[in-house]
Amino acid sequence: MAISMDKPHICFFSHSSLLGGAERSLLDMMISLSSFGIKCSVVMAGDGAYKDACEEKGIDVKTVSHMPWWCDTENNINKVYNDFLMSIFDYLDEIVDTVKELSPDIIFTQTIVNPIGAMVAEKLHLPHFWALREYGELDHDLIFALGYRDSMDMMFKTSNHIFSVTKSVAQTVLDKYNNSKKITVNYSSISVPEKYINNDINILQNEVVNIGIFGSVVEGKNQKDIIKACLILLEKKYQIRLHIVGNKNLEYFDELNSIIDDGYQDSFIWEENQLDPYPLMYKMDIIVSCARSEALGRTLFEAVLLKKPIIYSNVAGSKEVFISGEHGLGYELYNSIDLSKKIIDTIENKNATYNRVQQAFEYVSHTFTSFTYAQPIISAITNMKNDDIIRENKYVTEFVMEKVIAQHGQKIVDFENKIIELNGVIDHKKNELNLKEQQLQDKVQELHKKEQQLKEKDQQLHQINKNLQDQLKINQDQQLFINELMGSLS
Repeated sequence: MAISMDKPHICFFSHSSLLGGAERSLLDMMISLSSFGIKCSVVMAGDGAYKDACEEKGIDVKTVSHMPWWCDTENNINKVYNDFLMSIFDYLDEIVDTVKELSPDIIFTQTIVNPIGAMVAEKLHLPHFWALREYGELDHDLIFALGYRDSMDMMFKTSNHIFSVTKSVAQTVLDKYNNSKKITVNYSSISVPEKYINNDINILQNEVVNIGIFGSVVEGKNQKDIIKACLILLEKKYQIRLHIVGNKNLEYFDELNSIIDDGYQDSFIWEENQLDPYPLMYKMDIIVSCARSEALGRTLFEAVLLKKPIIYSNVAGSKEVFISGEHGLGYELYNSIDLSKKIIDTIENKNATYNRVQQAFEYVSHTFTSFTYAQPIISAITNMKNDDIIRENKYVTEFVMEKVIAQHGQKIVDFENKIIELNGVIDHKKNELNLKEQQLQDKVQELHKKEQQLKEKDQQLHQINKNLQDQLKINQDQQLFINELMGSLS
């Protein structure tokens, strides 16, 4: 039997308090759901720009001290493994108490980087929804401390419903559950400020063509392709300027910078992440995405709604959502020559570019709406059964607990082995000390013996001295007698 929730309350878990693409998408989702009478709140670790953005939209925000991730890059995975396993249950009670204050009906995890929302749902016996918005391994090089497949498997089992940002993501992350009715593809609804929506399409009206690529400067975003393509265009005397916008991984930034010839440095503009990216995006003539495996491609949607031509690596989510030649131009990943040709096509064939921009705008603004974003979630709530509400299985918690016990168990074994090792060292030292003590006692006895011998020698010398003194006295008495005798005779 379907359940009825009068104005249900969904508590979302965000993986960050920063204001990046994932956080903006979650905010869009909460705004969409709120417009349909669903109360939304969000839990995040620490204060940040995202907290402010949510509160400005009337979203109830709760912050906690820490929400440990169960994944990271290879360089940090050992630290993450220890941090997650050793601290997860220390922080869980605090987070559970925080969620209790909100009194939600459903917990919604908007990430794969930590399972905290799922564990809270299990603890409070609440339904759990899960949004798949990244591949994890393919796009961000994430390594999962407890194993990628096992972690995703437990998240699938504990979730009442899963909303995947694209078919590609669902097929990759949850490949063995592809036919599950629990999974719904739920493309994002992305909005830009209304003042940009009503502007006319203005195609390449500047003397210098400004090309923008927005997103963290990391290997997964593959800014190398567009830099190489722009160098080709500069060699061909095209007047272009590339804006590379996003927080930098310094190692990758140095690698990219080393590609740029000294004579072309002024044509490459590096800018930090923009809390409000739209004024800068609106100044661009072309917006490019070169990601090697983009789950969806938020900046492409934003570019389309800003009525800008888009060029993208024709793979993964971008390939699934956009049709090359109709909504933009797709290029072959890692082929900077092909990318340079697509840029030239965009610049020189303005009528075709105009038509693509117009078609893309109509397509995105009518297909990826607030309604289409919210409706799958509303349907999942409506269709939940009573036994979905009262849950007993604790798949993720038991999975994590097993790993914690194993980790603690190994630490105990290591500790016991260390104790055995130390006991062996102590026994060895004791034996050495006992030997030295015996040697010392032997030395003491030897000294006592020598002392006794010295005493005996001393007594002997004393007796000899006494005998000599007695003999000397006798000799003196005899000499005195002789002297007296000689005196009387004379």
